[in-house]
Amino acid sequence: MDKSSNSLVFPFDFLSDTSQNRVIYLLGTIAISTIPALVISFLIFTFFPEAEPPPLPESAITLFFNVVIFAPLIETLLLWLGISIIKRFTSSTWSIALVSAFIWGVFHSLGALGHGFTIFWSFVVFSFAFVVWYEKSRNLALGMCMAIHAGQNFIAFLLMQIL
Repeated sequence: MDKSSNSLVFPFDFLSDTSQNRVIYLLGTIAISTIPALVISFLIFTFFPEAEPPPLPESAITLFFNVVIFAPLIETLLLWLGISIIKRFTSSTWSIALVSAFIWGVFHSLGALGHGFTIFWSFVVFSFAFVVWYEKSRNLALGMCMAIHAGQNFIAFLLMQIL
């Protein structure tokens, strides 16, 4: 893939570089995904205090399983299916990531409108990373996307336990 076709500015130049150390990529991408999502969430719930958070289980163990294990696994497999369909209409990594994120935003909005806006950025990152890693290997794409998603959700889980 021509790197310049994917990346014009940070963070997408970082996300496009699948030749870098995978641990650095994973940690960097978790930060790229998580920090803006937290800011978006903060802004939504600050300016729209009546916005409902998504329904979550009360048990910390159930919550951990649902958000850190189950959601990244199932949603990454569904993301792969969605991206496979979107790729039939465009080969642009940007377009694929944006359409995929829009669809995920709509799905997450069904449970809580503000949540759909909060996760839009995250799914741009997940989708973009999936597409660029898929060019190396399907298994790397699946594994990296799941790990990024699980990492972000783990941070969210920890924050929910603290706040």
